[in-house]
Amino acid sequence: MRSYQTAKLAVTTWIYGLARHWAGRGVTANLLDPGLVKGKSGSKHFEGPPVMGILMSHVIPFFVAAGMQRGSRQYVRLADPALADASSMYFVKG
Repeated sequence: MRSYQTAKLAVTTWIYGLARHWAGRGVTANLLDPGLVKGKSGSKHFEGPPVMGILMSHVIPFFVAAGMQRGSRQYVRLADPALADASSMYFVKG
């Protein structure tokens, strides 16, 4: 979990830096938290007790995760022309 949190922080700071760098030039940079989305990664990449890896990669997603198509639609939503001027924003699944 520590690696995941570190990576998310790095991406967040990078995106905010891009938004500042490209401000006023017609380029936007935003973040999206799609929530839990089912994927192909499994418990072999989980850093922790094996039972937690099984819960996090199989049991919990079965009950609460969105499918990959639904999850990807959230990213496509960011291409909406109505958001053309939105930059340095953090979007959460909607």
